[in-house]
Amino acid sequence: MFVTLMFLIIAGSLINLTSSAMNRTETGTLGEVRMIGERIARTVNTVHLNGNGYSINLTMPDNINYSAVVNSTNNTASVKMQYGANNITIRLIPTNVQSVIMNNGQRYKVYNDNGTIRFSAI
Repeated sequence: MFVTLMFLIIAGSLINLTSSAMNRTETGTLGEVRMIGERIARTVNTVHLNGNGYSINLTMPDNINYSAVVNSTNNTASVKMQYGANNITIRLIPTNVQSVIMNNGQRYKVYNDNGTIRFSAI
């Protein structure tokens, strides 16, 4: 009986340690997804601020399974990042932005077309 009790205590602590490590990994990955969203927002804002004709090439990382959507509605624009059940929204400076779903591993040219921020896959 004592051996069984000790086994259950050890097994329970190992499960708890594994769960804790997985939660830390999830939190770290969510932070990476936020950084990707911030990089998209910084790129869009920079292209907007530098005026007509300015462009930046942007490569989306493919080492994480996330969703990135740039959307413009009701005079506001944002980058919406999704990772699992978590959503992160980052507001953009320009309001006239082409809506786009950005794919993992894809390269984009982000450019200012007379005040409208546009995206094209390259």
